[in-house]
Amino acid sequence: MGESYRLEVPDGGKLVEQEVPLRNAMNEVLRDEYVKDCQRAVDRWNKTLARAGTEGSRFRCRIGASIARWGRARGTSSIWRAA
Repeated sequence: MGESYRLEVPDGGKLVEQEVPLRNAMNEVLRDEYVKDCQRAVDRWNKTLARAGTEGSRFRCRIGASIARWGRARGTSSIWRAA
């Protein structure tokens, strides 16, 4: 195999980049790919929101901190809370 991966590893109280065998770095490789995939999904979602004209973090203002402005969730007698 012989492949390697640059990984930050602790050394004397600080992080230093080091080449490690790919087999030893597989968790980090998978985590890096997962983060990239999540970022692609967020970017795609943000483009969809921009095209729909709902940019910004308050496009669903009937949930979260803005619920006080809108009152109770439809069909309930109390403020809706996620389980």
